[in-house]
Amino acid sequence: MKIPKYLSLMAGIIFCLHACQTDLMDYEGEAGVYFAVQHPWPSGAGDTITWEMSPISNISFFLQEKKDSTIDIRVQLLGNPVAHDRYFKVTVVDTGTTAKVGHDYDPVEEIHTLPANAHYADMKIKLYKQADLSGRSRSLMLRLEETTDFRLPFGTWYPWPTQHKWSPAIGAPDEDISAIEHTILISDVVQQPEGWWAGLLGTFTVKKFNMMCEMFDLTVQDFSSNTVMTSTRAKAYGQRFDAYLEAQRKAGNEILEDDGTPMKMGTVLYN
Repeated sequence: MKIPKYLSLMAGIIFCLHACQTDLMDYEGEAGVYFAVQHPWPSGAGDTITWEMSPISNISFFLQEKKDSTIDIRVQLLGNPVAHDRYFKVTVVDTGTTAKVGHDYDPVEEIHTLPANAHYADMKIKLYKQADLSGRSRSLMLRLEETTDFRLPFGTWYPWPTQHKWSPAIGAPDEDISAIEHTILISDVVQQPEGWWAGLLGTFTVKKFNMMCEMFDLTVQDFSSNTVMTSTRAKAYGQRFDAYLEAQRKAGNEILEDDGTPMKMGTVLYN
């Protein structure tokens, strides 16, 4: 009996896959480490293991009520786990750091443990919201250093041509990602919160946000999420604020943004 061509092709593919699986080898180079800090895509979709690597962690105290924050910075193993603890080293890069140790952040320990049989370790970094941070942003740059346990086999991530390339919304250029340096941005700068409904409230600006908060006795916590600032609530505030803008315009006192353009609300406010 003849085997149909497509069955023959499928048998060949299965054979090749089996051969590939049986021929896989463990990593045989020198053991190394690299920064593996991942952030969700803007949509929040996807599994955490597919989220893009980022050379920057943006910690905004503007969006938080608390005065301090402890974050995890992940360092990943390149190589095979072993049955005993190993150690990697992290230093602060003075030329890339504007934050003050003991003021904006706790001293960073240089030597960290990669536990036995582990593939990664999370460094704990404690940051503080100080009064003099208001309206400002400061940086803390970390760098991996070689130790007797670990080398630094590669310094840069190069995404595949079809892979989503890192494009942060914090002003840095679209670029390949350092695997041995990571920068933490500590800020208390007004920025668009999650509960800002752009279709109803228009383009987010600091001036508009501050005026609405003052007029309606709101805080950033009222905009903390779109479940707190619902579309119905945002629409009500938007229509009241739009009526105020229109009244000022008719009175010859049009409210302008800092760039000189008229302040406007969203395009679907009255839909």
